[in-house]
Order: sequence, then structure tokens, then C-alpha cells
Amino acid sequence: MAGRLAAEFNCRRYRLPWLPATGDNATMEAEPLNRNRRRFQFRLRAPMLAMAISARLVLVLTTVLALPAKTAMAIIRRPDREDAQYIALAERFPAVCLVCEDGTAVASGTLIASRWVLTAGHVVDPWNLTTTGEWVQLSTRSPKRTVLFGTREYHVKEVVEYPGYSCKDGGTDLALLKLDTQVDSVVPLSIYVGDRELGELVTLVGFGATGTFETGPPQDAEARAFQAIPARNRVKRAGTNVVDSTTDKFLITCAHALNSATDLEASIAGGDSGGAALIEVDGRVLLAGVLALAVVGNPPEHPPALYGAHSGCVRVSRVARWIEDTTGEDFGVVKYGQIAVRAALVLIAILAASLTGMRFMALRKKFRRP
Repeated sequence: MAGRLAAEFNCRRYRLPWLPATGDNATMEAEPLNRNRRRFQFRLRAPMLAMAISARLVLVLTTVLALPAKTAMAIIRRPDREDAQYIALAERFPAVCLVCEDGTAVASGTLIASRWVLTAGHVVDPWNLTTTGEWVQLSTRSPKRTVLFGTREYHVKEVVEYPGYSCKDGGTDLALLKLDTQVDSVVPLSIYVGDRELGELVTLVGFGATGTFETGPPQDAEARAFQAIPARNRVKRAGTNVVDSTTDKFLITCAHALNSATDLEASIAGGDSGGAALIEVDGRVLLAGVLALAVVGNPPEHPPALYGAHSGCVRVSRVARWIEDTTGEDFGVVKYGQIAVRAALVLIAILAASLTGMRFMALRKKFRRP
């Protein structure tokens, strides 16, 4: 366990090139677009910021995401808000659960179907990056995995990692956990299948230690003490942020200064990999991302989880078809065959309308009085 903690705290040296988010590089304006939701409008004057983040995500995946969920991701809050407010918000999302291995809490996950939980791939991957930069396989034995919804425990029957993913080699950091029995006491959350996450208000939910943007996450002895907390005593927290930028695989948020932060601004640091990034669409709460990264784009003056630090969530909409195919559930993903059928129907309708119009004109001409 100490090796895992050391690896996590050591990972801060893997930072991306930093460009300030103000001045000549970019401006960010807050503007309410409707009564129910606040969006942020972005006007990047130097697209190098987004390009730099995108170009280095593969490196981050093979380093930071290799750190198992046993020590990754937690909710960090505003210093001027009470922890109880974040705990209360989390109670609205019972579908976010605690993932355990051999009775020890290791990560978070989200119920997306009665027998399926979506979490981060590195939660179940056996490879680990040591403090010396070497890859080691933690164990050849498959641990006994369970998930907790409140006090109710469910056993994991099957683990399905995203094709081609491993902590060692990188890839899409997702995994599905199939439970041995269905969860009847909790309503699953559906997944977001659109492509308009940018600028959306997002709610980050997960289990883990906490801190503020001034103190950061627990360190050293405090972090080890947190890891020793029994699974049934872990606390779930939730906070909000805004999707500042997107890549093909990630939704990226930033720990904003208080003058531009959301009311319950939150970031992620050490304790809930696999947690949920939720957005609301037409009154429905949907799973848009899986908590995964806590060091994307952090400059030296902004350590993980402090003001200005970036966090990344795996973008669920880009893997929605895999989720549907694996779980057998219908989340509304439009298949290529469906697109072809719809296009054919539209074409037939246009042709029918054209033929009807031509026939009408011919009859009108035929019966027109001389």
C-alpha cells in the first residue's frame, strides 16, 4: 500500500505544458444561457492550450492512470463551503457505488443497468508503476470484488475491460463490472450519448478523502490513515464544475478561483477513481464521464487539486456503443445500420413528395381551361 501511495504522490512530476488561462492566451466568460443551467462560453485565442493537453494525454495515461484506483481520485472542495454540503449533494446520486477488493475499498463506480457497474479500467488492472519507474504485476490472483450501495453488498461475477486497455500500455481507461444479482433498490443512471459536453455544468461524485483548494488532498500519514478506513465507513461526496475543454477521449475540468467557481466547485485528487461525472439534459441526470485523471495540465505552481489544476474524466459518449454491446442494454446509440435506414426513408419521402408534386402539376396542366 505504501508503494501505491508513493507512486501516486510521485506522479506529480508528470505535468503538461502550461499556458495561462488569462491574458493573451484565452478568455473565459460566464454567461447564463437559460434559467436552469449555467454554461461557460470559451473563446480560445491560442488553440495551443487544447492541443498541448490532447498531445500529452497518452503519456498521462501510461503514467498517472497506471496508478490503481486504490489511491486515486477524491472530491476536493471550496475552502468557503462546508464538507456537509458536498456530502448532502452526493445523497442525490445513490447509483454511484463503492468498489471493493477483498473487503477493502478501492474505488467508485456507477450503476448503469440493473446488473452492470461502469468504473475506471485501472481499478481492475493488475499492473502498477513503482516509484522507480518500473512496471510490476501486483498479483496473478483475481481478488474477490464487491460493490456497496449503502450497506448492501453485491458480488462481481465478471469484469470486462475496454478492449486493448492496460495500465502498462494505455488505452481507454474503462471497465464494466457484471454483478451476480441485479440491484433492485437503486435506479440505474443512463449514459450520455451526445457530443455537446463542452461548457456544461458537471457534477463529480465519488468516495474518498477530501480537502480544499487551499490545502489539497491528504498527504503521507493522513493519506495512509484514509486508506485504513473500513469500506462501510467511507463517505460519498459530490461537487460541481464546468467542462472547460474536451478531447476525443476526455472531458477536462479546472479548479477555478472563487470569483469564477460554481457554488459547490469541486475537483478530484486522491480516493475515487471510477467515480461519476454527471450532466443534466432535459431534466434527466446522465453519466457523461468516469473520473480518472488528477494532473492534466497542472503547472508547477498549481499542484494536483489546488487552484488552477486540471482534472480529466473518460468521455463516456465515445464508447457508448461498446457499453451497449457488452451490457445488452439500449442507451439510444444510433447504429450505422439505423443511420442508413433513416437516410433511405428520408430519401424515399423526398422522392415520393417530388413525384406527387410532378403528378399534380401534370394533372393541373391537363385540365386547365383553354
